[in-house]
Amino acid sequence: MLHEDAPLALFRREVGGSGTEFSFVIQADHVLMDEHFPDFPVAPGSQVLNFIWQEICPSSTAYERAGVDVIDARFQLPCQAGIRLTCSSSNIVLAGAMRRRVRVTGPDGRVHLQAILSAPDPSRGSPGLLPADRPGAVEVAS
Repeated sequence: MLHEDAPLALFRREVGGSGTEFSFVIQADHVLMDEHFPDFPVAPGSQVLNFIWQEICPSSTAYERAGVDVIDARFQLPCQAGIRLTCSSSNIVLAGAMRRRVRVTGPDGRVHLQAILSAPDPSRGSPGLLPADRPGAVEVAS
């Protein structure tokens, strides 16, 4: 059921933060929350990951975001509507390729989501991503 005063955006980013850490809230009164799931509103994982990528690389085009692969994603707790979640991310090198490690925690510090996303080729100048030989990219054993 569509509510006239329902927010258009499923996620609301909190003011402040940076490209590597920010907080957000899933809108409890968004129309999707009526469907997913009634009486226990949880954001769909694909929507959470898409929102995070848009926040990490806001100047990426939809075409570039379409090329992003989810290497690994583990939802350890549901990303429920109405609670403040904090996302932190870092560049890593995994098996010789640039990746983005993402971690979402709740207000109590418990982990809700951990993921590793592919990163577009840094030589294309993708924003927010570091070439493997620059400080800030951490080599991770595969």
